[in-house]
Amino acid sequence: MIVGSGTSASGVEAARWDNLVISGLGDFAGGDFSSSATDVSNDGSVVVGYGTTAAGEQAFRWEDSVMQPLGDLGSGTSRAQSVSGDGSIVVGRSGSDAFIWDSFYGMRDLDQLLTLNGVDLQGIELREALSISHDGETIVGVGRDDDLAVVPFVVWIATGLTPEFLGAPASVPTTSWPMMAALVMAMLLVGAMNWRPAF
Repeated sequence: MIVGSGTSASGVEAARWDNLVISGLGDFAGGDFSSSATDVSNDGSVVVGYGTTAAGEQAFRWEDSVMQPLGDLGSGTSRAQSVSGDGSIVVGRSGSDAFIWDSFYGMRDLDQLLTLNGVDLQGIELREALSISHDGETIVGVGRDDDLAVVPFVVWIATGLTPEFLGAPASVPTTSWPMMAALVMAMLLVGAMNWRPAF
C-alpha cells in the first residue's frame, strides 16, 4: 500500500495505491479542492493526511471510505503526518504546535501532555510531530529552543513520556525544517536516537 496525492478531475487529491489500483480519497467541503495523504496503517485500512476547508488545512483520518476531520488546537489549521501501525494514534501539527490524537481523547497538544505528566521540556517548544512508530510508543519531530534554533526530539511514550532532545549539527541550517526532519528520520532508522549534547 502506498499513499500520497495525485491530480484528479476535482484537483489535487489524496490517494492510495493498492494492487495496481489508485483510489482517490476525496477532500473536505469548502475552500479549494486540495488534499494529500501522508501515512497509512499496517493493513492499509487507515490513511491520514490533510485536506482543505474554508479555514485552511485540516488533518484527517480516513477509514471505510470516510474522511474524518481531526480538528485543531485553536489555530484553525492542522496537518496529520503519521499514524501508528494499528491506525489508532495520529500525530502531526496544528498551527505551530505538535499534536497527538486518538479516538478517546481527541487532539491534544503534545507539549501540554508531556508537561502534565511531569516532563521537563527544557525550554523546548514542540512544533511538529513528524512520525510515530508502528507500536505507537515512540514519536519523533522537531521543536524550537529559546534561541529559535530547530531541535529534533524523540519521545518514548511507553517509558513514562520521557523526551530526549538532540542538538543540531552545524552543517545543517537550523532554519531548514525539511533537512532537519530528514535528519531525525535517518537517525531513527539507524537506531541512533540516544541522548547526546549539541554536536
